[in-house]
Amino acid sequence: MAEQGDPDYKLNKDDYFVLGSADPKWSASLLNNFNYRNFDLSFLLIARWDWTIPYGLTGWFRTDGLSPSPAVCDYWTPENQSARYPRPDASVSNGQDPYQQWINYYDGSYLKVKNITLGYTLPRNLLNKFGVDKARFYFTASNPFIFTKSKYLKHYDPEKGGDDDQAPLSKQYVFGINLTF
Repeated sequence: MAEQGDPDYKLNKDDYFVLGSADPKWSASLLNNFNYRNFDLSFLLIARWDWTIPYGLTGWFRTDGLSPSPAVCDYWTPENQSARYPRPDASVSNGQDPYQQWINYYDGSYLKVKNITLGYTLPRNLLNKFGVDKARFYFTASNPFIFTKSKYLKHYDPEKGGDDDQAPLSKQYVFGINLTF
């Protein structure tokens, strides 16, 4: 009979472990518009909190160390004892230790600034001599900031839920002019 803490090499209810939930405990968004004189500002914030997502990029982590793993995989060393990933071990035959697949799951909690737009409408008295009724200059930033609970998701978009490990968080910046004649 195995003592407490000794492995018995039998799967039973004591081996069951919940990594987290694929559904966030809460989700929220905030859309707001502000106007002051000729300036306008709008933004959209979105958040999901307390949910677990698989991060596909770390699925490339190989425990045998025979091929390079992503830079996000910080290995344990005597100098880096707080690392998430074990030190590579060439004795693992296929490079994927099935008992360590839990390391591919992360707390996907995030707050994202989805859009920010800042605009300025020129005064009408400046436009009359050019035959323009309205002229508005604007700058829009899409996905300029994301704050994640897990440091491993720093440059990743958890809004995707772990589905796309090929694309980093995309950002767009647009400058434009709206003219009305």
